[in-house]
Amino acid sequence: MTVPTIDTPYDIGPLHLRSRLVRAGTSETMAGERGHVTAQLIDLHRRLAYGGVGVSILGHAYVHPRGQYL
Repeated sequence: MTVPTIDTPYDIGPLHLRSRLVRAGTSETMAGERGHVTAQLIDLHRRLAYGGVGVSILGHAYVHPRGQYL
């Protein structure tokens, strides 16, 4: 029996992941002033994907000003 490594592809139901590496959601503080997605945030997740992350969970975001993290 072979033990899978972190870069081994993995299927979750119909979803095929190219690796078992999961990047947890964190507070990057890269959202815009009103909580919108910025080019900087897109670039971060793009670099993670190109680097081999199988799943990248978006970090802190908000839809109401009270949810803003400073």
